[in-house]
Amino acid sequence: NRIGALKPDLAGITVNIISARAGVQLATTLKRLDPALAICLGGPFVTDKSGPLLKKYGMDFAVYGEGEVTFSELCSGKPPAGIGGLVYFDGTGITVNPPRPLLEDINTLPLPAYDLLPPLGLYRCRSRGTPVGPVFTSRGCPFHCTYCTSVVFGKKFRAHSPDYIMKNILHLTKNHGIRQLDILDDHFTLDMDRAEETLDRIIHADLKLHLNFQNGIRTEKLTPAFVRKMKKAGTFKVNIGIESGSVEILGKVKKNLDLQNIIDAIRMFRAEGIITVGLFILGLPFDTEDTIRETIDFAIKADPTMTSFALYMPFPGTEMHDYLRQNGLLTGENELGFDSGFYTNRLYHINPNLSSERTITLQKQALRAFNLRTGKIIETLGTIRTFEELKWTIRASADLARSTGFFH
Repeated sequence: NRIGALKPDLAGITVNIISARAGVQLATTLKRLDPALAICLGGPFVTDKSGPLLKKYGMDFAVYGEGEVTFSELCSGKPPAGIGGLVYFDGTGITVNPPRPLLEDINTLPLPAYDLLPPLGLYRCRSRGTPVGPVFTSRGCPFHCTYCTSVVFGKKFRAHSPDYIMKNILHLTKNHGIRQLDILDDHFTLDMDRAEETLDRIIHADLKLHLNFQNGIRTEKLTPAFVRKMKKAGTFKVNIGIESGSVEILGKVKKNLDLQNIIDAIRMFRAEGIITVGLFILGLPFDTEDTIRETIDFAIKADPTMTSFALYMPFPGTEMHDYLRQNGLLTGENELGFDSGFYTNRLYHINPNLSSERTITLQKQALRAFNLRTGKIIETLGTIRTFEELKWTIRASADLARSTGFFH
């Protein structure tokens, strides 16, 4: 109805591997309402091979890679043939333009137009203060994990300066009233000088914000002094991407990780009263029952406050996805990706070492083994400080139990 009232010339739809089907359905609905409306897809699901998708579903454009400049040029009326990073269907054929180079200096970007987004009060996460402001302070991941996608931001690490970050934070607090900052970087701690200066600036501003490192942080460079600074800046929760407790599996998926360093980092966070969430992936293509049990045992030994035991999902554009496809081991994938997310009772690949059914059983065992220990439920409940946190915990626990069959 809103699109009908606005009568725009162009509609942009962001899609990922989970939302691609819904995005295409939205696009076809909009086209049915207004055949003259141009449709442009963007986001991590879109690649330079998205042309057949445009042709099949009657869409016009797809932006692959970083989209700010590409989409801006498209909106300004620049001829599609001259726009890097664009795939387009002109009614007769598909054209794939060369990729656009990554932005060298991301500080040249304007602040996100938060005023054009739905109200930040609708953003849902574990929160100690609302509204919550989600931000990226850097882009790119220089590591080579075979299961992880860098389709949009690439491998080169590029960071916003502390000046830019504070400008964004002050904008969010002054104009949107945020009380919590969710930092979504892949690697906030890759450049420790920048990370320390950013925390110092947040502390000096005395904004009384709560900080949540929702997307996880690397722990190699952490020190007790840095963790204390995180706490002083308002950090109440960090996620840590561990993936596996098996050294063998970590090596096979090119995850450069020292498991003892993880244990030490969790102890540092515990000493400061910061919630830790250990993120694990079960059912990686080389997993066996023994390696999954190693992961369960490591989770219990490391003892983060909470854990996530997600089933592996093969993201297009990753080395692991290519390996599975080349060896005929992908199942259930189609041109629109997958129909469900991480917390499901389904795997989308064949593992010669372990059946899907057994992997799902082990996931349930992992959840029970970690969460039903004496005192763990009490500890988890003891981390709740606000009514919003309580609501989130109840909702997240119910969703997890329902999607994984925790009680069955």
